[in-house]
Amino acid sequence: LEYNTGYPHVYSWASQGFMRYLPAYWYLYNGKRGTKIFPMLKTLLNSNVEFSETIDAPPSFPATIDEHVIIPFTFGKDSLLTYNIAKEIGLKPTIIWFNDPGGFEGKHKKRLFREFSKIAKDKIYFIDNAFEKLREQGDGWFGWELAMTSWALLTLPFAYAKKAGYIIYSNEKSANSFFYDESGVKIIPDYEQSGQATEELSILTQALSEGEVYTTTFSQGLHELAIIGILKQKYFDKTFRYLMSCWSENEDGKNKRWCGNCSKCARIYVYMTAHGVRPQEDAGFEDNMFLPEKEPLFNVFGKNASGTGWDAFGLNTDEQALAFYLTYLRGNRDPLVQKFAQTEIFLNTKKRYDELMDEYLTLHKEYITPPQWKRKINRIFNQALLKVRKEIIRLP
Repeated sequence: LEYNTGYPHVYSWASQGFMRYLPAYWYLYNGKRGTKIFPMLKTLLNSNVEFSETIDAPPSFPATIDEHVIIPFTFGKDSLLTYNIAKEIGLKPTIIWFNDPGGFEGKHKKRLFREFSKIAKDKIYFIDNAFEKLREQGDGWFGWELAMTSWALLTLPFAYAKKAGYIIYSNEKSANSFFYDESGVKIIPDYEQSGQATEELSILTQALSEGEVYTTTFSQGLHELAIIGILKQKYFDKTFRYLMSCWSENEDGKNKRWCGNCSKCARIYVYMTAHGVRPQEDAGFEDNMFLPEKEPLFNVFGKNASGTGWDAFGLNTDEQALAFYLTYLRGNRDPLVQKFAQTEIFLNTKKRYDELMDEYLTLHKEYITPPQWKRKINRIFNQALLKVRKEIIRLP
């Protein structure tokens, strides 16, 4: 390949992110694009790319202020937690929502954007992501593995204007999960949100800002179930009415912000009920995700969840099992909760209860949160999780 542009700063990062995600593509598509990942890897490794000769003149960047931060915002549980934590510890956030055209997700989030703007006292920006045009169209996923890289690049001008010292993503502990396929290849379903990738992306934003703008996350020590619990205990009124984690990729999501027919809807639904949150009344669900026809969307009934989402890899089965178990303890007897109570995994979860509670409702050690704020953030998390666990202990 020959380009008439100069050598891009992002080239090495883009290559790394793409290749680290290839095994996950092949796992999801079950060989539809060839039986192995190695032919594609061989093509990439054997390729040659030439760029034009140009004068490399890096941009001049102003001195930044650590307390001025940019938060790429998705209306998901993680970004809602990040925003509220940033406010509580005294930071001055600027929120940017990157609308990725396609599907019905943007339609619903535009409404949430308007509603959230009424209560947020910080500047909120809405941007259509032009990088979306570089992604594969249709059923393919090539290009999505660099979504957060594109957000970082689009965020830098705002960091320049706001003199922001940090871009704060909302990458939680679960994103570090991985397994090995039958060929012994390591598969990281969400590599770009892993701790390693977050730190690598920080190196990129520093390189493009004369060392002024870092990229980080506050939630690398938390699993999703813990995040939902913290939101319920501390920020209930500020979060669940705006929460949306559904991609709304199919017709089921055309007129509903939660489509009710994807594994993300199923996962978030049971994580809410585990903490006593009412999905319909509190978070806008229209479907009961515990009806028999929703069974393929969960991982706890003997098969990995259907679809192409993170759940399809089956790595969060234990977390889902604990969430179903806590839902059962709260007295829910909907069809799938009753079916779960009759399975071997229910008995196994009961035996492993203390172990699973320590894993999924505890703040774990991590080394990414900026040290100047880490003590405050950890104190907030630990205090909230203590209340979460005390509430659960009182369950019958």
